[in-house]
Amino acid sequence: MAAQEQALADLLGAVGSVTIRIIPDKGFGFATFVHCDHVKDAIKQFNSSTFQGQRLSLSPAKGGQ
Repeated sequence: MAAQEQALADLLGAVGSVTIRIIPDKGFGFATFVHCDHVKDAIKQFNSSTFQGQRLSLSPAKGGQ
């Protein structure tokens, strides 16, 4: 896992087990949580926060609950 992905996994991992996939040069990525409740917790806790100088915008996947 790349250093930035690991750092983001460490941050979001505060709410639950997570896998991160950052899309290089696109400015976005995906966080996959083991439990769906952790998605809601991560959005509440980290949406619009700053990570490495960038604003995080978290939302559930389309079709997600």
